[in-house]
Order: sequence, then C-alpha cells, then structure tokens
Amino acid sequence: IEDGVLVDLGSIAPDVVHTHSGVWYKACLAAHLGGVRRVVHTEHGRSVPDPWQARLLDSLAARRTDAVVAVSETVAAQLAKGIVHDCAKIRVITNGVRTSSFAPRPDDHVLRRELGVPEGIPMLGSVGRLEPIKGYDIMIEAFHLIAAEALPKPPVLVLAGDGSERGRLARAIAERGLGGRVYL
Repeated sequence: IEDGVLVDLGSIAPDVVHTHSGVWYKACLAAHLGGVRRVVHTEHGRSVPDPWQARLLDSLAARRTDAVVAVSETVAAQLAKGIVHDCAKIRVITNGVRTSSFAPRPDDHVLRRELGVPEGIPMLGSVGRLEPIKGYDIMIEAFHLIAAEALPKPPVLVLAGDGSERGRLARAIAERGLGGRVYL
C-alpha cells in the first residue's frame, strides 16, 4: 500500500520482498502474484500458545520463502517445530546492541526534573512499542506488587513508547493507583 492505494508488486518489480511477523502469508502471496523471485521473512517472536490458524498460514508461507531470519535461537526452535519444514532456510541473527557504541551518557537529571522525581529514588524504565506481545501489562502488574511493599525509597516506572495498548495501560495504571509512580 502506497499513500493509501494498493500497489501491484509486479508494477514496481522488486527483486526481493522482506516480510515481518504478522503479515508473512499475505506478503508471500502478494510477492508470488506479483512475480517477485525472492522472499525473506524475519520472525521477531511468536504468540504462546500459537493459534493453529497462524501456524497453518505461516507454514504455507514458509514454503514460498527463500530465507527465514529468527532473532534468537528460541525463535528459531519455535519455527523449526512445525512452521518451517525445511530448517536449512532458517538463519539466526540475534537482536543486540553494541554497548560500546551506545554507552549510557552521564545522568543530566533532565528526566527526573521533568517528572518531579527526587534524586535517590530508583527509576525503572523500558522503551518499546506498547503492543500486546510486549507484555507491558505484566510489567505494570509486577510494578504494582513492588509498589505495595514498604520500601524506604519506592521506585518509579517510566515506559517510553506508543502503540495500540496505550489507553489500556493508562487505565491499568489509574485503576491500581499508580499515578505519579508510573509514567507513560
């Protein structure tokens, strides 16, 4: 889809279509119908339990895929177990960050000032998409349990990101009385 208009892949003639989780079958079918010769798929993770419909469609897509990239050995093992029948197609390229290139800079306390969090209060944080597969609801529930403990310096939780779960997570924060302790 380009500017809200469905584009025939054959009209742009790509050499390769690279798909990601969630659209594998549809993208493979579009590539096949558009005459694209190569399909590469990257799998970031699978639902547990994995719905049988998704497994069926993904196994059909795997037959038309030239290479399947898994972001971890665990994901590769999940794929090899009933999704990708030709395991020679699976390659693992692990997620990772070169920490020497992205070493934390000294804390300038800007975030603490913006949020009104005093020095010495532990800050926990996560950056990511606020989507169901990321499990931020579980993180908020775990933080709620931590917040219930009588700690000398109770921590705050900062979640940086956006996504379809934002409203639901905001409601969960409010329902648990975590306003001022959990920040979206």
